[in-house]
Amino acid sequence: CSEAPWGGYVMKILRTGSVSRARWAAVGAAIAVSLGVGGVAITHAVINTGERDVFVPISPCRLFDIRPAPDQVGPRGTPLQAGETYTQAVRGANGNCNIPADATAVAMNVTAVGGTAGSFLTIWPSDVAPKPLASNLNWVPGSPPTPNKVDVKVSVADGKINLFNLTGTVSVLADVVGYYADHNFDDRYYTKAEVDTKQSRIASSTVGGSPLLNDGATITSVALTVTGSTQLVHIEGEATLFTNSAQNVACSSVGFCNIGIEIFDADTNTRLTPPNGSFYRLTTASDGGTLYASVVVSAPVGTHTYSLQTEFNQVNANQVFLGHGTLAATTVPLNGAGVAPAGVIAALPNSSGVDPATGG
Repeated sequence: CSEAPWGGYVMKILRTGSVSRARWAAVGAAIAVSLGVGGVAITHAVINTGERDVFVPISPCRLFDIRPAPDQVGPRGTPLQAGETYTQAVRGANGNCNIPADATAVAMNVTAVGGTAGSFLTIWPSDVAPKPLASNLNWVPGSPPTPNKVDVKVSVADGKINLFNLTGTVSVLADVVGYYADHNFDDRYYTKAEVDTKQSRIASSTVGGSPLLNDGATITSVALTVTGSTQLVHIEGEATLFTNSAQNVACSSVGFCNIGIEIFDADTNTRLTPPNGSFYRLTTASDGGTLYASVVVSAPVGTHTYSLQTEFNQVNANQVFLGHGTLAATTVPLNGAGVAPAGVIAALPNSSGVDPATGG
């Protein structure tokens, strides 16, 4: 993987076999993109998608403290009575907290202070009835302050919770350390049909048979138009090149010869794949074959022309024949807008070469 001259993402795939693939994962976005000659496939979730609550940590804040002043925080400053249910607002500005309106649950450190009898505290959403058979804190008379971590949903309509004390009296305080908000975990995944509507692909081919090519010759090119916003573009090329027997003998005499292909930004004549990215090393026993090259670049809005070119080393003029050449450029949708999410600052490529036909 290397950086393009303009600072974009570039992924190089070296391969001389029949299969190649590369996977891109956007950091913090949960998506995998499989790239290979012949098209783009987006990995999508099959199960466990849909609405899920996600945890959002915050700096701790005191939601309430029902001890009398000067400890009191919030509207109440008296202990809970035996058998009493007290309703506390969570969403919005309450106590020293300001919990967002989309919070579905809250994570708190709840502490019971000064219990006068052995008892327990139950905390639950205020719109749930009857009261659940559960305890969040337990204490006996004379216990020191008794804390416990409590995660509890809030009522759907108004974002409140209930607190119930069984016996005696007790003061309670709660510090919020985070909240949960609703999120649809399917918003970065696509079915094949959805991907087909989001991506744009253009390809070109050249059939040879007799054309003779020299170093730096253009085999074929494509022009791709990017609309809306900057997108990732996967460019993949394939070419079959052959040399005659005399050239093979000449290569053997100098030690080696390379015939290869590279992908260029034709608008700026900039190589997108590193030198010798995909090549054959010729010997007296070989006369060429099929070569592959692939790269992923960041393309701004506009029309971009990409070309597949030859790159030769120690090869005499007019000694390489073109069998065929193909170049394709495909936009890669990474979210609903077809671009990388705004928060992404890096990408992790995993490239594999399979069934190499020769060393290189």
